Amino acid sequence: MTREHKLTAYVLNKRFGCRMVDIAKLLRVSLTTVSTSIKEVKYWMMGEDLAEELARAQMFIEGQGFSLPAPPVLHFEDLEWSPGPGARVPTGLNQADAHQ
Repeated sequence: MTREHKLTAYVLNKRFGCRMVDIAKLLRVSLTTVSTSIKEVKYWMMGEDLAEELARAQMFIEGQGFSLPAPPVLHFEDLEWSPGPGARVPTGLNQADAHQ
């Protein structure tokens, strides 16, 4: 794979949340190739500033119709949780607070 392909695989996986198996199918390479490529980009990042190249890869992907996933929304007011018997209660809470 070319450097651009490897950067694209990295962006698809790390920024867009695509599974490696799906990236492999998309790029018509093996899962091992995708995994190795993503590791290689991580290695490059230790010695190089890849911000511009990663931004170009992201723009290319978005130009193909992909969009970044929305962050999850958690509604804690709907949470009904109480610790089970013998559960450790976080510091700063007493047992009565944990059961409310």
